[in-house]
Amino acid sequence: MASCSGLVFIIETVALALLILLVLGLVIGKCLGYIEIYRSERRRQNYVKLEESTERNTKGNDQVDNWVQNRLRRLQEIEASYENQKQEVESLQEQLRQERAEKKKEIAEKDDALKRLSAIMSSRLKDGNPNVADLNDQNRPTKIGEQFSELYDNQWTDAYDAIQTYFELQKNESEIIGLLLDILEQCFKFCKDRANNQLTHLNDDVKKLALTITKKDTKLRGDLMQRIKEERKLCAVDEQPKCNEIASIIKQHFSAKEAKEGFLDDLTVIQFTQECLKLCWLMVIQDPPMSMMLKHTENAQDLFKAYKNRGKHVSFVVWPALLLEEGGSLISKGIAEFHE
Repeated sequence: MASCSGLVFIIETVALALLILLVLGLVIGKCLGYIEIYRSERRRQNYVKLEESTERNTKGNDQVDNWVQNRLRRLQEIEASYENQKQEVESLQEQLRQERAEKKKEIAEKDDALKRLSAIMSSRLKDGNPNVADLNDQNRPTKIGEQFSELYDNQWTDAYDAIQTYFELQKNESEIIGLLLDILEQCFKFCKDRANNQLTHLNDDVKKLALTITKKDTKLRGDLMQRIKEERKLCAVDEQPKCNEIASIIKQHFSAKEAKEGFLDDLTVIQFTQECLKLCWLMVIQDPPMSMMLKHTENAQDLFKAYKNRGKHVSFVVWPALLLEEGGSLISKGIAEFHE
């Protein structure tokens, strides 16, 4: 009896436990159902929100696209306007360059015409008139006079010493001075002949050219000849004679007078001769040519400075006086030895 009661108790306990488990299962299932429904609702709400957000973003993107397209169109319009304005600026710049070039050409033509007119007027004014000096000319007569005096102070002294040494006191002072004057005189004669021949050839060549063009043999105008002389003065340095051109002439001249002409080969004498040639060439191409006074006259004291001794009469000329032209005004005084 007791065992039956115990069995019944066990069975009731098991049944009660199963019932409790069943209730718990139902409760848990219900809870799980509620949870699933909640999750589904949350997913639905999230999906709705996502759709709404996507729709808003799509609308926003459409607005951005429209804004971008409007800006692109505006940019294209600005670029097109910029290109048009750029072309207009380039066209104006080209027009300005052409106008400047034309203006520059006109100014150059005007300046050239004024220069030619000035040159013609200057040539006519200076034609045969040595008293009108071009102060821009570095080889004008007064400058030549300064160089002529420097030649006596420098190269003449060196050449004198060289000749004196060469002849070993076989020649006195006046004889050595005479040799130096001979060199100067030969240089002047050589340059004068060359200048005259050159001018004659230039005159003939220009006349032949004019004859070829005009078919008429006419005399050249004075202003044209003056321009030719001016151009020759501008090229004076390039055209001046060299020592080797006159060496044989000078040696031939001295061989007829001296038993020994080897002194002409001395370096200092060559330098003296070259400087004489340079200055003589500048003298003879002046218009009119400059002149040297190698012989003394009655008014010698006005034209020559004393060499060593003063007096009323000239013993011999040491260095010539330089004149503006033949019989013209004095440019630089010469040097002479005087006696009472």
